[in-house]
Amino acid sequence: MRESIEFLTPETNLAGIKGYTDTTTVTLNIVDLPTALSPEVSGINSIDLQYIGPASGFSFSGWDPARVDGVPAPDSASVSFDLAPSDQRYELQHFLLTVTDVAGNICEMYLSEFFADHPGDWTEAIIVDADDPIVSVEFWSSDEQYAPYFTERTVSITITEAHFSAIIDTDLSRSIVTITSGSSQTTIKAIDFQNFSNDGLNWEWSTYFDQDGNYDLKVDFVDFVNREARGDLDTYYFVIDNTPPDLWVTFNNNDFHSPFYYNAPRIATISVTDQNFDPSSLGSVELAITAVDGAGTAQAQPTINSWSGQPHGTYEASINFDQELHYTFTLRVTDLAGNSSEIVTEEEFVIDMTSPTITIENVSNTQAIAGAVIPRISFFDLNLEAFDARVEITRASGDSAWQFRADEELTDTTKVLAYSDLDEVLENDDVYILTAHIIDKAGNEAQETIIFSVNRFGSNYVFSSETAAMAGTYLSKPQEIVVNEINVSGLQSQETVVRVSAGSGVSTLDPDDDYSVQVSTDKSLWSHNIYTIPASYFTEDGFYRVMFRSVDLAGNLSENTMDFKNAARDNTAELAFAIDTTDPIGSILNIQDNGIYNVASVEAQMRVSDNIALASARLLIDGVEVISFVADDIQTNYTETFVIPEADHAQNITLEIKDRAGNTTVITKSDIMVSSNLLTLLIDTPLANWFASTPLFGILLGLLIAALAAAFWFLFLVPFKRRKKEEKEEAELTFKNAEQT
Repeated sequence: MRESIEFLTPETNLAGIKGYTDTTTVTLNIVDLPTALSPEVSGINSIDLQYIGPASGFSFSGWDPARVDGVPAPDSASVSFDLAPSDQRYELQHFLLTVTDVAGNICEMYLSEFFADHPGDWTEAIIVDADDPIVSVEFWSSDEQYAPYFTERTVSITITEAHFSAIIDTDLSRSIVTITSGSSQTTIKAIDFQNFSNDGLNWEWSTYFDQDGNYDLKVDFVDFVNREARGDLDTYYFVIDNTPPDLWVTFNNNDFHSPFYYNAPRIATISVTDQNFDPSSLGSVELAITAVDGAGTAQAQPTINSWSGQPHGTYEASINFDQELHYTFTLRVTDLAGNSSEIVTEEEFVIDMTSPTITIENVSNTQAIAGAVIPRISFFDLNLEAFDARVEITRASGDSAWQFRADEELTDTTKVLAYSDLDEVLENDDVYILTAHIIDKAGNEAQETIIFSVNRFGSNYVFSSETAAMAGTYLSKPQEIVVNEINVSGLQSQETVVRVSAGSGVSTLDPDDDYSVQVSTDKSLWSHNIYTIPASYFTEDGFYRVMFRSVDLAGNLSENTMDFKNAARDNTAELAFAIDTTDPIGSILNIQDNGIYNVASVEAQMRVSDNIALASARLLIDGVEVISFVADDIQTNYTETFVIPEADHAQNITLEIKDRAGNTTVITKSDIMVSSNLLTLLIDTPLANWFASTPLFGILLGLLIAALAAAFWFLFLVPFKRRKKEEKEEAELTFKNAEQT
């Protein structure tokens, strides 16, 4: 026999499996052929087809040859059977065909054997599938609340398809699931699915995601007969993120004086680097700030300024700490997958921009103090650093500092230094510089400096070197007076008086006309009032006494005539002197120039005087000192008698007078002949000496001697006594006139 099989056009024909979407009919064509043993055919008597497989949709109505008596049986026949949709495939090896001819020959064969002989249209099975496949996608994780962000996630895909195995058998590399993450793509094939239930219907694949990434999962499936699946066929996007955000906080101001104390606002910059951080997401930023004042009272808290940045990168925001408060804060951020950063904790820090205050009591700037010196300095600051609250008192001169003795009072916010009084000794009169300086814990500084003077002993007076040389002396001409009144505090200028005593009167000098004052301070800040009285004020001869009187800013009265007012502070600063511009007066009485005295000696008289005070006088005869005296011996007038002895030559008498101002007078009596020998008088007088040198001397000498001898009696000796009396009277009158002058 010969058989052939006719199929309707299948939806799918892969690897010997034909697929149909609805009931299909298969036709068998059978021909009874002669063989070598049976050259004659008897015709087909019966055809039977049995299905012994698991599918339930086989339908065969049999074959009726419809024979007519006398008509030979047909040698060919066609029979058909229907295959209805079934969850099982129709394996051709499960179809048994039995053909019997009229002669009783039986032919049995499985339909699969047909294709062993006819491989051209080889078919192993037929699938009739009228149901759409169903795809079910299920996810689960421990943190579904953050979807589509997860730290881990499991996906399970179930395909309900009765003939899925046919795909595995015929197209095992078919892509069903595509997973894309970045540039990486993974394909899940049919072979990757398993039928864990062994029902041939539900095919499953699952996987676990725990690697960071952004995932797209897409399911695309058609069954063996090209029916498109129903169910969960979307593209599923989700993110796996196991990495905590990287959080850090930086401050723009880290310049502290003491740890955690700052004297300027601080700006905290918050930086978050994370692939999936969104600051706008609820609960993404957990910030706890405390802000209290110095008393611990809660104050308004600063908030985070707006965030800036890009997704999948770095976000930044800032917090302004610009109030004078004590702050702490903790910060944690959480990304969209629920990963939390490390907690950033900022321990307490303090913003303090207020400078400390300094109060100085009991002494003020430029104050002159004659009484108790008890400075009291108070420092106040809410963040006081007691160690850095200090007082320094130095002398303006730079000399040894005042060694203070202070009592200290200390609280959390104040420090008070109360100083005991300074010893009342001259050495402590000085100008002092008090500097109070404080730096609080935040580095805010305050400083107060005052300059004050301790003045319990008033002024002292220092003369210029020229003026100092004048004191107690006699001057031959007026000189300028320069006196420096030194006072630690300075003077009340309206109280200053300069007076000059001259003779029996006292004059008060006018500062605009009679003297000048130059006021200055030295490097030690002591006051210097330099008085200059010009020499023109002392034009009259006489005794002068200059007196200075002042009242300083501390109220001390000072006069240069008081004790301890000189430069050394060990005596008065008296300034008295005499002006004497007049030369002393002197005269020699009882003798005349060129006088001739025929006696053994001549008694004469010297008289000296000065309008102020004599210093010395000397009488010399021919250069030999006969009389001398100094100022201790005489005052303004002096008279003394002296004797001129006889000599064989003319004698010269010299009177030298000097007053205490250095004025000098010299009086000379020249060529005085004193001799009891007449011949000596005739020969040794200056006239006789001249005449002896002439040519007529020899002739006339005799005549002259005779004439002189005769005339001596009448011309000289007789009037001698009379002339002597007249000369004495004349000298007395001259001296008297000089004294009156």
